[in-house]
Amino acid sequence: MTESQGPNQSGPGQGAAPDRPGPNAPQPGWPPPAGWSPAGPQPGWQPGPNAPQPGWQTGPNTPQPGWPPPAGWPPTGPQPGWQPGSSQAPHSSNRRGCLVAVLLVVGLIAVLVVGCAVTIGPAVFKSLEITNDSNGLVTSTDYNWFNGQSEFRVHMAPSVPASEGPYIACSVVRPALRGSKFEGTRFEVVDTFGDVVATDQTSCP
Repeated sequence: MTESQGPNQSGPGQGAAPDRPGPNAPQPGWPPPAGWSPAGPQPGWQPGPNAPQPGWQTGPNTPQPGWPPPAGWPPTGPQPGWQPGSSQAPHSSNRRGCLVAVLLVVGLIAVLVVGCAVTIGPAVFKSLEITNDSNGLVTSTDYNWFNGQSEFRVHMAPSVPASEGPYIACSVVRPALRGSKFEGTRFEVVDTFGDVVATDQTSCP
């Protein structure tokens, strides 16, 4: 019997088969030339799109210079009195609303005071003038203002008969109102019973 030859054994008259390099065998050009650093970039190497670029900034969660915060620095959680969705102090909007309301009230009072000074004051003096110019025929004169309508109400003395009403209207009231800011203002002359005996519409001789 003859011995069988394996696949790697050379037969008679044949040379030895060359060895085939394995996957981890050094490649042509290995070892690297002198001065080459495996960890450093190669000549002509360009950084990839994800490599840090010059001037690269850290993300929002990356500690910045001065981190950690100094002692006594308040925490990042909600502060006392903070309300969600509000970037201002909790009572700032309320105070501003109260201030606006106070200013409106003050403005309204000022308008009323000015209105009284401009209208009511002269009306009071005109009422006194009518009473004084009546030579005792009139006991008092009232000035009424309601819903934008103004009116003088002239009260006759108890001893004066109702028939004197037109005379008082034409000889006392109208002359007192003529030429003033109240010219054309409505008026009524009433007797001691409250009955109207003359008005601004009464015909005068």
